[in-house]
Amino acid sequence: MSERRPVLGVDLDDVVADLREGFRRFVSAELGVRLPRPQTWDFSEWELDGEITDWLAEFAETGGYQRLPVLEGAVEALQAISDADIRIRIITHRLFIKGHHQTLAGDTVMWLERVGVPYWDLCFMRDKAEVMADIYIDDAPHNLEELSKTGKLVIAMDQPYNQGCPGVRAYSWEDVKAIVAEHTGRDIR
Repeated sequence: MSERRPVLGVDLDDVVADLREGFRRFVSAELGVRLPRPQTWDFSEWELDGEITDWLAEFAETGGYQRLPVLEGAVEALQAISDADIRIRIITHRLFIKGHHQTLAGDTVMWLERVGVPYWDLCFMRDKAEVMADIYIDDAPHNLEELSKTGKLVIAMDQPYNQGCPGVRAYSWEDVKAIVAEHTGRDIR
């Protein structure tokens, strides 16, 4: 009987996909101004008219999730992790915008395929701790708090809005590779 493969639960937005930059470009174009890169998790420093979910719905309707930039080194690191026989399980909560689930799910799959992210499972979940993984990587403060209660290794992808949150801090995807290699005992290059 073979050894069970470790599972890495990976959030997408601002961990693999650069939602902050893609959404900043979209909102800047819509408003005709150049907005700074957001430093808060909820984009509150932009003081937008209306609900942020309305802006994100418009972003989704225009194919914004298909065009997100990839964070530097993410795809290469995930490929190396996958090559080390670690199962990649994408865990994202993109289905929070009512009426846009089909678009968001389809655009997510198209983006993953287009940029070459290796994965075995794709979970659209609000409660990420319900998805069984041996290691989690996320950026959202509320997710880092909840995931830390699982007793599993949690990697906090460094962002200005998650300082002081629980988790082993990663400042780059090279850091992620090193942390996962150390935790699993796998050779990740």
